[in-house]
Order: sequence, then C-alpha cells, then structure tokens
Amino acid sequence: MPESHALIVCRTDVVRLEKFLPVSVFSRLHDTLQKKTFGMNHDPLRDDPFLSLKLDSQEADAVAGVKHAVFEANVTLGLGRISSSSAQKKLCFFDMDATLVAQESIVELARSAGKEDEVEAITRQAMAGRTDFRAALEKRLEILKGLSESCLADVGRRITKNTGIDAFAKWAGSKGIRSFIVSGGFLEFAQPLADDLGFEGAFAHRLMFEHGKFTGQVSGEVVDSAGKERIVRREAARLGIALADVVAIGDGANDLAMMKACGLAVGYQPKPVLFPALDAANFNGDHRFLIRLLDSVD
Repeated sequence: MPESHALIVCRTDVVRLEKFLPVSVFSRLHDTLQKKTFGMNHDPLRDDPFLSLKLDSQEADAVAGVKHAVFEANVTLGLGRISSSSAQKKLCFFDMDATLVAQESIVELARSAGKEDEVEAITRQAMAGRTDFRAALEKRLEILKGLSESCLADVGRRITKNTGIDAFAKWAGSKGIRSFIVSGGFLEFAQPLADDLGFEGAFAHRLMFEHGKFTGQVSGEVVDSAGKERIVRREAARLGIALADVVAIGDGANDLAMMKACGLAVGYQPKPVLFPALDAANFNGDHRFLIRLLDSVD
C-alpha cells in the first residue's frame, strides 16, 4: 500500500506558501482553506488556526525538499508520515523556556537582580548555538550569585504559559500520550509547570541556596544538549517506548541532540540552528499545532 503523509500549515500562511509548494498541493490547500473559511466543511476545532492536508509520497518528497526554505521564511509547516497500522506517537519531551512558557526563566531571575540585559545577551548566544551551553550556564549562574531565595515566588508569577499548551495537554492526556519537561532551566519552575499541565514529570537543574542566598551553583545532572538526549533515551527505554514513537519540542540549540534522536522533531518558534533537524516548525506560537500534527501522523 503506498505511503501517505500529512501536511500541517497555518491558515494565515497559505498565501505565503504558494511560492514554495507544488502547484497541485497549493491548489488543494487553497481549496481546503476556502471550505473552512466559508463553512462548506465542518471543522471540529472552529477556532483552530491550522489546516491539514493528505499528501502522497511524491508530493511529500517535493514538500520535504522545500521545507528548509519555508522555515527560513518563518512560515509554519509540519510534515509527517501517516501509518496504516495502529502506531502513534506515545511520548513527548518539551523544552520549557521560550517553548512551554513565553519567558527565559534565568532572565527573569536576573531581572530580580537588575542584571537582565547581561544575562539575556548570553542566553541569546547560547540558544542560537554560538556559544557552549554549559559555559554560558556557569557564567550566568555566577552573575546571579547572591540572589535572594525570596524572589522565586515573584519570578514564578511572571512566567506565563504559551498559547494552546493547556489544550494540547488535555488532548494528549485523553490519547494516552505521556509528556515530560526537559529543561536547561530550573526545577523550581519546571516541576510546578509539569504538575499544572498534568505531565509525567520534569528534568532540570535545582538552584542551590545557603542562608537564603543563591550560591551560584546548581545540583542534579547537567541538562545541556547531550544531557537532554541522555534523558530522552533513558526515559523512553524505561517506559518501553521506541524512539521512533517519541516527539521532541523545543526552540534552541540545546534541543538539537534530543531532536535528532527522536522520531518527530518540532520547533517552536525555532532558531535557525535547528532547521535542518526539524520535521515541523511552529512559528504561529499556538501549541494546538501539535494536536493537528500528532492526530494526523503515526
């Protein structure tokens, strides 16, 4: 039986995709948009900003060939294989900062100390892959040394979830898809977020304090790029789930290794360093993109 694939795009990006997609694919996509817009076809997620389209293997190959160029234009697109079997993605690993939440938690900590500009500049370099993550983390932690532990509650209140993640978490739970946070940030924020979303757990660094002041050190395993991959492989093996059935979602260089290890790599407003590794990129920013994507592919 010939393979088929699913193409997921953002409704508002359809016109922008014309110059990238094969004429036949764009024509069908445009027709689908018209039907959704003018009510000729029932849409169970009426306010859902995304569209899906079934492709044959030849069409999918053509789309795969222009995928990188589409991402460079910051256009949302997902491409995945539809299985004729009962296989489906069973496990998701999410980066936290600038993926699940809008902020970088370490920058918010620095804001409490009046040092956000310095820390944010280092963070941007690290997430773009222009500097070593571990060295960048150590430098930023040193800048935060002496920070009062009492600021954690205020920082936690400033951290906000990105659009659609609650809807995704509810949907994933109903489908038996397990989710974890795997973050180069901090458990003080990652664990409450995982609990709030009903995720299985969180892996991140724990801030160390003495006499109410930050020591400049963290405890636990280092969650750099290699660390994220190690955690993904370990947890998938522990749960008896093949890596082909695992999804990795993130935005920066620290997510690259785990994305390469997983069956489906999804960028959330991703940095260019991730583009070659991605099966999908969500520049729209609504995590309901994942519902469309995972509901369509194996």
